[in-house]
Formats: sequence, structure tokens, C-alpha cells
Amino acid sequence: GAELPWLPLSLTPDATIRAMVSLLPGLAVLALVAAATDRSRHLFLPLIVGFAFVALLLGLTQKASGAKSALYFYSITNWGHTVGFFANPNHQATLLLMTLPFVAALATPLLRAGRIRQDAIPKIVVIGTLFAMVAGGVMMTGSRAGIAILPIMTAFCVLMVRKDLTGNVPKLWIGGVGLFMLAAIPAGGFSGVVSRDALATANVAASTREAIWGSSWKHAVEHLPIGSGLGSF
Repeated sequence: GAELPWLPLSLTPDATIRAMVSLLPGLAVLALVAAATDRSRHLFLPLIVGFAFVALLLGLTQKASGAKSALYFYSITNWGHTVGFFANPNHQATLLLMTLPFVAALATPLLRAGRIRQDAIPKIVVIGTLFAMVAGGVMMTGSRAGIAILPIMTAFCVLMVRKDLTGNVPKLWIGGVGLFMLAAIPAGGFSGVVSRDALATANVAASTREAIWGSSWKHAVEHLPIGSGLGSF
């Protein structure tokens, strides 16, 4: 029943401290990668791609093994979904989305002087297949946010490879990629892959994020302009 003191930085100071501490692992990885040598970075690339494929295969095996498979590592998880090493399919989708530029970057050494080397065509085909598999893995997670971001990430990867090929990106390519994103995002939103899990539940409203966003938007407006503090969500 005691009155709260003045809380100028956060309405939940303890949660804010915990949230700030939770950023340390990410910052540590950033510092390590920034200080790495070129040789270390080149070794880092296949490791990222390899780990993502192990997670992808694990997720597909989880899906095939059923909702109560022993391959789920957490008691609180999204049973029956492709979660890989995580507890949530959104996190699996994030890992795979993050991997797409790394897969595309594998093609960089094969592009020389504005053209694809003749002897590199089989390797380009393999890289394209790997890219398609990772993109398909994002779709398999059923993460609506992941599926919505997929065409955006794919478009950026196309522009990245195009720049590696010729050293520049024509405006026509940028416009074409923009049209692709405008068409692909709503197409994914209306697809059965996105709506399948929501429609399978008895209470569709409770299983979607629209209700969460409505409440979050209300509280965000109430705490304008600086918010309620890190970790108070």
C-alpha cells in the first residue's frame, strides 16, 4: 500500500536492469565478430549455414515425429511445430531468415567481372538450392512474421548478389524487387500456410497477435513520448 517513488527512467526498474543485462551476450558476440580476422570470418560463414541446416533438419524431424516427440527440448514449447533448438517457431524462423544472406554470400567468390564463371555454374545451382531449402524452412515454421519478412529478405539478397556480379545495382532492378515485395507480402498473408494454425484453434482471436497489438498500442500511446522503460512490456 506504500506510494510509489518517482520513476523517471522506468516503471519497472528491476525488469529494466534484467533486460539490460540480457543484452550482454549479443553485445559480446558483436564485439568478438568485429575483432575477428578475415580468416576467422570466412570460417564463420559456413559454420552459420551448417548450424542453420542442422536446426532446419531437426525442425522437420520434430514435425514428422508428432506433437509429443522426444526431440522437443523444452516442456513449455510449441508442440507439433518446427522449433529446432528453440521453444518457439518464431525464433526458428528468425535463425533461418538471418542465414539467408550468408547462403547468398557463398556465391560471391563465384562472380567475377560481371558474369558467372562457367566452371562455377554447378556450385551456383547448389547454392540456389540451399537458399530455397532455407526459405522453405521459414515457411514450414508457420511463423506469420517470419513468412512476411521472407520476401523482404529474399529481395535484399537478390540485390546483394546483383551488386557482387556487376559492382552496381540498376534502378530497374531496385524497382522490380520493390514490386516483388509488394506482391509477395500480401500473397503470403492470404496463403494457407499463414492462416492454418490460427484457423485450427477454437478461439482464433486469442491465438493471434492482433489482440496483443491492440493492447500494446493502447499502452504505448498512454506512455508517450518516452515509454514505460526497457523490460516493462
